[in-house]
Amino acid sequence: MSEVELYPGRVSPLGLRTIPHCDISRYTGLELLQRIIDNKYPAPPISFQLSFDLTEVSEGRAVFRGLPNERYLNPLGGCMAAGPRRCWIRLLPARCKRCSTRARSIRRRSSR
Repeated sequence: MSEVELYPGRVSPLGLRTIPHCDISRYTGLELLQRIIDNKYPAPPISFQLSFDLTEVSEGRAVFRGLPNERYLNPLGGCMAAGPRRCWIRLLPARCKRCSTRARSIRRRSSR
């Protein structure tokens, strides 16, 4: 694994990858998200694609930081009739909602 720059000033030291499936049953959703913040897991691939990362998580709350750039522009220099910042901002709410929901709802599964 090699480090990856997610956006200027933020590097994921472990590169990009998803959470190992075996850990999903081991930790709560909140614990999994905190482990991403603590660099115990690589950054999720979507963090590189959208130039953002998870910076803070608590029960029912997820905070992201990022920086929009020209990757979101179409050939005419726009994005869904908006500038790059507006397009980028429209992509984040769905991601934030899913993470805040996971911080609340995923509980440890009982081992049988």
